Amino acid sequence: MCGYSQEVRSYNSILSLSLLGQTLDPFGGQKVVSVYGHCGPTNVKIVTESPNGNRYVCVPPGDSWLGFVNQGDRITGAYYVGLC
Repeated sequence: MCGYSQEVRSYNSILSLSLLGQTLDPFGGQKVVSVYGHCGPTNVKIVTESPNGNRYVCVPPGDSWLGFVNQGDRITGAYYVGLC
């Protein structure tokens, strides 16, 4: 997909434990992440939007992970602004 999107991805924490054939992972699970999909052949500059302020980032062709939606910078959107 081209442009900004949010995806649900499964993550394992470094504290996962196997016990009686089951995996216990208190800090892992499904998390919503921000992704920017660039469909062109060159690197481009995007602006990421968050409550902490906007940032300029260069991304390569393909999907670029921008961060978790509910943690840290809380990326809420991103858009193309030009070439890197």
